[in-house]
Amino acid sequence: MPGGPGRASAAGPRRSRPGPPPDRLLSRHHGGQLIDVQLHEPVGLDELAQDLRAGGRFTVRDHPTGGDCTYQVLAEVLALALAAVLPTGAASAALNPAAVLTGLYQGGAPPAGAR
Repeated sequence: MPGGPGRASAAGPRRSRPGPPPDRLLSRHHGGQLIDVQLHEPVGLDELAQDLRAGGRFTVRDHPTGGDCTYQVLAEVLALALAAVLPTGAASAALNPAAVLTGLYQGGAPPAGAR
């Protein structure tokens, strides 16, 4: 990579995450569909959850813009995992990725309405 990771290049500044490279690079398409860039196959949130449990890492890029949307997808995976272990009814519409991240950001308290 010209200029090295995290340095500005002729194409513009690049931001990189610290640490080792991800195990998988995914592309998020219209409607939220995730595609493994190397395998050219769809990837489900449940598959990503299994990969994370096994210690895998991933990075997600928005297909139209190239922007990093890894944290949004990670929030969706987290919400899916929480819905699987919470009592029925607790995993309502109030428990969405944005609410989960907001609760975590506010000191780990569950979002209002998610109890």
